[in-house]
Amino acid sequence: MEATPFPKDFFLGPPFTEHGVTMMASVLKSETAIRMNIAIVRAFVSLRQLLVNKKEVYEEINDLRIEVFTRLGEYDSQLSAIYDTIENLLEEKSIQKSWNERDRIGFVITENKNENK
Repeated sequence: MEATPFPKDFFLGPPFTEHGVTMMASVLKSETAIRMNIAIVRAFVSLRQLLVNKKEVYEEINDLRIEVFTRLGEYDSQLSAIYDTIENLLEEKSIQKSWNERDRIGFVITENKNENK
């Protein structure tokens, strides 16, 4: 028996897919082959469920990441306002201190009246 060549446009489907294994199970008739094919199909189903769950987990993590960055942005603006307020208060206190410590002009009043006599 001679092997016949495939036409150039002939496409061999991927052999290791869930559907390929199911088609193979219809050809193979032994009990062992049927059990193995059932196990392989279950593995494909489990793999698909894992990928779906992974996508859901990825989307949930991405949503949490967006929420955290949004909250951090809000906290950054609030902290920036607090820092600006503290800086302004410190600046006002520094100006007040330098005003109180300035050299005064005019008469010097002493506290003790007995010193002048």
